[in-house]
Amino acid sequence: MKTRIIFLSICNLVIVLSCQIKTSHATTFYWDNNKSEIEVVKFMYMYDYPIQIWTDNFWQNKEEHVKFWLPSSEEDNFYDFIVDSLPNYEGHMFLNYAFIIKTSKKVDTLYAEKDLMIWGFRKDGKWQMKYDKDSVFQGMKNYYPFFRDCW
Repeated sequence: MKTRIIFLSICNLVIVLSCQIKTSHATTFYWDNNKSEIEVVKFMYMYDYPIQIWTDNFWQNKEEHVKFWLPSSEEDNFYDFIVDSLPNYEGHMFLNYAFIIKTSKKVDTLYAEKDLMIWGFRKDGKWQMKYDKDSVFQGMKNYYPFFRDCW
């Protein structure tokens, strides 16, 4: 019994230390805790599926979803930055996150891969992808444990 308690205590300590929230974060120009939020849906266990996760099966498998609300004061800027500023990407994409951005004008959904470097979206009925070559959004992985594998 005593050995089990010690073992569980060590396991808990390892988990806490390995999932420690880092105090430094690189990119903060989008997130302001005072305003509204962007809903982020994470598709868990995406690598357990025998097929590539795409928009239709991303939304059909709701039991695989975990949600997080990302504070934001500039929802339009978040969407516009990805759509208008990042360079186009020609390649494959595995959907791991959906960012649901609600503004007074509309609702947009951006999809991102696990590393937050490749982004996809529909614009004017056409699927487009962008590549974050400068790793602008890597700061979210440092600041929010939700974007890491270990949380």
